[in-house]
Amino acid sequence: MKPHDVTPAFDPSYPMATHRFPILYQSTILTGLLNATLNATGIVVLVDAVADLNHKPRTRYLTQGLILSGFGVLQVGLLTDTEEAVKQGKFNDADTVLMAGRVAAAVECAHRQPYLPGLPVGCLGFGAGGTAALQAAGMLASTIAAAVAVDARWELANIGLSTVLAPTLLVADARDSDSRQVSAAYGQLRCVKELEFLRNTAPPINGEAPEQTIALAASWFRKHLRSGREFAVND
Repeated sequence: MKPHDVTPAFDPSYPMATHRFPILYQSTILTGLLNATLNATGIVVLVDAVADLNHKPRTRYLTQGLILSGFGVLQVGLLTDTEEAVKQGKFNDADTVLMAGRVAAAVECAHRQPYLPGLPVGCLGFGAGGTAALQAAGMLASTIAAAVAVDARWELANIGLSTVLAPTLLVADARDSDSRQVSAAYGQLRCVKELEFLRNTAPPINGEAPEQTIALAASWFRKHLRSGREFAVND
């Protein structure tokens, strides 16, 4: 893939129609924000392990970049305010499994939206949310059409990855302290897959200019997020 081959420059005044609706999983209600145009060719569920995803500058960059690439974007913060205050970024296997269930609920909610009926749905997750997105892709193997995980918590990516059927892109920081964890997660995937390392840039999870991330994700979704796709499994 060519990271410079995807998205126009960010325009902070770019208008985006937003539909807000609840997403229920077990006893927790999260808020989904759907940004889309009527000519969208697919929906990307954008998730992170935070309570309020929309306040992050990176979220608006990614949302606009994906919309300009032809997709609707459903933003979902995977934690409640209380959970975020308690966890403070410290997650375990049980946390990612719980968040994966919430990602799955968001994907199913996206399928039911009347604004963009019948469109294929993909997942894009960051940090622990990226790990949850991968696990959700395994839980909804016949539903999620493509997945991208950026700077995921690779040490937690050890549950359910072998059941992922959707084409999956892993994006890691080249400065990751333990590339073995990234390689281990990548090795568990039996689907169509690629591994990309971001170099000479701010860390993708905290950076304010995620152009490389937008380019990689948009390119992946344009290639794989489509109806009538065929899954290929690597033995």
